[in-house]
Amino acid sequence: MVSYPLSQPWDARRYYHAVYRKDPDSVMPYTINWDDIIPAGDTIDTATSTAFIHGSTETTTTDITVDSTTTTARTSVTVLSGGVDNTDYDIRVRITTDAGYEDDRTLHIKTRHL
Repeated sequence: MVSYPLSQPWDARRYYHAVYRKDPDSVMPYTINWDDIIPAGDTIDTATSTAFIHGSTETTTTDITVDSTTTTARTSVTVLSGGVDNTDYDIRVRITTDAGYEDDRTLHIKTRHL
């Protein structure tokens, strides 16, 4: 399982907390811990994940598949499969909490045959 702690530093452009390499043949979960973001006593109500070609928040793609997005009280887990070798993707994970707060984080996925 790949963990995506929000305490990791931002990249140089301040878009991503972390960059991950994924083999196109793998099916892997990517976990985001939202403890540092969600107020005490609040929990995640819903989470959705959307795949984009890297650098675009308007052009969605089906090259990489979001198999599922599930939640616990304070984490989200996005399972990804597929992807085209030597292609980079951004996976936007957006949550809504029980109190109605919304936030999102982006996973930067570099698909490479490993």
